[in-house]
Formats: sequence, C-alpha cells, structure tokens
Amino acid sequence: MRGCARAPQLSRGVSGIYMSSEPSLSRGKQRLPQNWSYPLSAREVQEQIVPPGFEGLSLRFLRRSYGLSASQHASLLRSGRPIPILEVWYSNPRSTVPSTALPREFNSSLEPSWSIYVCAVPKASRELCRQALLHGGAQAARKWLMTKRPDTWFQGFKIFKVGVVPGTGNFECKEAG
Repeated sequence: MRGCARAPQLSRGVSGIYMSSEPSLSRGKQRLPQNWSYPLSAREVQEQIVPPGFEGLSLRFLRRSYGLSASQHASLLRSGRPIPILEVWYSNPRSTVPSTALPREFNSSLEPSWSIYVCAVPKASRELCRQALLHGGAQAARKWLMTKRPDTWFQGFKIFKVGVVPGTGNFECKEAG
C-alpha cells in the first residue's frame, strides 16, 4: 500500500490511527442520541481492521454515513435493509485536481489519504451489529485494505462499505467509487 500524509486536524491516537481533535468531537466520536451506540471501539478497529504496518489512517465515529441524510437513514432502518456501519475510504485528490488549480500552500492538503468511519447503530442492536463486524465485516475490510492493486487504482476516490441489518445482524460488503 502507498503511504500518505496525515491531515493537520488529526492527532495520534491508537497505534497507526489518527483521531480527530476537532473541538466538537470527543476522542473522534460524535455525540449520540441516548438510544444509539458505536458497535466498535478505536482499539477494536486497530486490532480487527488495520493491517500491521499500515500507518496514517484517520478514524472517525459518526452518527451515520456521510452519504445518507437523516431521512434516508431512518428509511433504511424501517425497511429492514442494511445500514452502513463501517466504511473505509481512499482518496487521492491530486489525481482529480490539477496542481496549477490551487495556490502552493494548498498542495499539501491534496495528499492521498485513508480513513475509517464507524457509524452508530441503535443501542438495542449494538451487540448484533458488533458480532456481524467481528465475525466477517471487519475481516472483509482488512482484506480490502491489504489487497494488492495496480497503480491506476490509486486514482480518485474509493469506498468499501460494510452494511448491517440491525434487527438480524446480516451484513453485506461492497466497494464503491
């Protein structure tokens, strides 16, 4: 895998993972409503997903996937379809933004980066979702991180998503981007 520079708003957390230090976040975690919880801890992400020697990942804990509005998220929950609870992102903005398009001081923010996002689940389903991640979803994400890829793959933006049906613990994995 290729190395990447860490974003300036991140601080060193669990070995190999950078956690957000923005004032609105607590240890990289968004505050959650009372009946919601995160299915994995930062330590579990490090142990279960991050391959040995893979440095520079940022880790964030979110209420829901960036790709979903609150109403879309609620609709997935009501319908019994999988909700995204773990996402691994690769982004290489240098491949899509010409270096001449930005002033020199912004060029460092165009470094390729890897990020892991853990999304909240209803507290009543936390253990089912956690077990789905620990018994399949996390291994799939780790395998995706470790996959050997041609140089052309590192262009643009890629996402690996693990979705879980909170009521059953069934999960699905897919790559997008």
